[in-house]
Amino acid sequence: MLKSRVAQFAGRPDLTLAGLGTLFCVLLVGLFLLDLQARYRWAIDEAHRATRSYAVLLAEHTARSVESIDRTLHAVAELHSDTAGGTVDGDAAYQSLRQLGRSPLTRRSGAAPASSQVRP
Repeated sequence: MLKSRVAQFAGRPDLTLAGLGTLFCVLLVGLFLLDLQARYRWAIDEAHRATRSYAVLLAEHTARSVESIDRTLHAVAELHSDTAGGTVDGDAAYQSLRQLGRSPLTRRSGAAPASSQVRP
């Protein structure tokens, strides 16, 4: 049966050319789809890598910000206890609070007004 099919195509050059053209088109479309799938997987992998990188960067930045705010709050609590205990007078406490308010991180976090003025 296969021999008869081959003989049929061999006897007619137009069918042979059409068969080879169809085979070439199918092969070309198949290779295109394989390449498309490979590029799709690569793009997804790159997006995952970038997302992980940004997540690590954001976590580090958040940790630094929280540490800085924590230090500032500890300094304010210590200043409050010193003021309540009478070891620091009001003017010194006011100046210390103004200094803490000038910190860029304190201003960005909204913990102090942009003008860095602390009211007694």
